[in-house]
Amino acid sequence: MAELARDLHCEAVQIFSRSPRGGKPREFTESEIMRMRQILDESDIRPLVVHVPYLVNLAHDGGKTRDYAREVLTLDLKRSDALGCAFCVVHSGHHEDEERGLANVASLLREVLEEYTPKCRLLLENTAGQGGEVGRRFSSLAAVISVLREEGFGDCLGICLDVCHAFAAGYDVRLPETWAAIGEELRGVTEEGLVYLLHLNDSQHPLGSRRDRHAHVGEGYIGVDGFGTILAVAPKSWFCVGEDIAGILETPIEIPGDYLKDMGILREIRGAG
Repeated sequence: MAELARDLHCEAVQIFSRSPRGGKPREFTESEIMRMRQILDESDIRPLVVHVPYLVNLAHDGGKTRDYAREVLTLDLKRSDALGCAFCVVHSGHHEDEERGLANVASLLREVLEEYTPKCRLLLENTAGQGGEVGRRFSSLAAVISVLREEGFGDCLGICLDVCHAFAAGYDVRLPETWAAIGEELRGVTEEGLVYLLHLNDSQHPLGSRRDRHAHVGEGYIGVDGFGTILAVAPKSWFCVGEDIAGILETPIEIPGDYLKDMGILREIRGAG
């Protein structure tokens, strides 16, 4: 991974530390972690981000599904720390009742953080709202974090903002006023910056579709002009923590080099801005 990220001239990188479909992970060796860190440091690639497997459902009511979510999330936080990651990203999951599902998310996170306090920051990713996904509203994610902060657990939490998911959920991220509206929505819950990472994916489906299907930058409904707005406005928004906030691509790939085109477009937009 580190060698590939270096060869592609990445500035940041996100990985799964295990199969995204779950299963028992392979143990890391100290030597491979040290070599990875050396390559990333020499190439000034940061942050390193781990994404939790997709099958994890933090919003589930209980039973084996909830136990599995708690086990995988706890272990992935430990693996993220072992790798020296800055962030660990997780989806909230799905539930037929949004309010109850979000309460379950808060409860499970509380249990995980009581068992293990991570060095990395755990980021809740906004969803498209597809198939009963909870957490499509930024205010909902902020409310979960605020509850845990009041209980002393929230200092290691934040939000990963996926622009494709936001677009599918009904936020027209192509418009500057939408980013102002997101800020107002979050101010209704907190005055603190909560967004630590961006996922820069175009959308195969139109605004408000509730369909989570990523497209190459400029080849979807957000478009090149839309990403021009995103790169110009998002990092300067008060709720994004720092103008040097990292952007991660999760666009479709056949071979790793497919990212080069997307990175080239984003760098061109950034340079023009």
